[in-house]
Amino acid sequence: IEIRAGKAAIPTFIEAPELEPIKASKGILTLTWNKVDGATAYNIYHYNRQTLKYERIGWTKDTSIQLKDQPKGEIDTYRVKAYYKKDGKTISSKYSNSQSAKLFEETKIQNVEQEEKALKITWTEVKGTNGYSVYRKEETDKEWTYLDATAKTTYTDKTAKEGIRYQYRILPYGRVNGDVFFGPYSKSASGIYL
Repeated sequence: IEIRAGKAAIPTFIEAPELEPIKASKGILTLTWNKVDGATAYNIYHYNRQTLKYERIGWTKDTSIQLKDQPKGEIDTYRVKAYYKKDGKTISSKYSNSQSAKLFEETKIQNVEQEEKALKITWTEVKGTNGYSVYRKEETDKEWTYLDATAKTTYTDKTAKEGIRYQYRILPYGRVNGDVFFGPYSKSASGIYL
């Protein structure tokens, strides 16, 4: 329903937006939702576990927003409200559906050492992960190769060949409601067995 005031149409009801599954990349969360008819902007809300309430953390005129510096290692839940605001009049929608995501700190490779005829990689634990993906490449290669995933903070590369120097990097990951979220890659570290 709209009320006509001259040329401007003033809505009397704003639909709640539909929030899509959240995307996470390089420590940044991207929230995206549909465009709501009559809305002039959107408020973004984050669930606070201490107060047990949704708290407004920002707003945008667009239908997506990137959030930096969000909590890491825990499941965080978000909602959006659409609203119309003009000439002192504000009409807000109900909350959108909620979507959750998880961000991770970067792990650090502590050591790459020879262990018999293999190379053992050790890295620091990252809070809240379900596991870590291990990647490798030869120093002259451009592309990284996925080796395996593990819930531990060590991995023994038994496919490494004698006399070849390899670089390794680690990618932490976790699951939220069936969706997989990845943290940032670690800085690479190299090793060789002779």
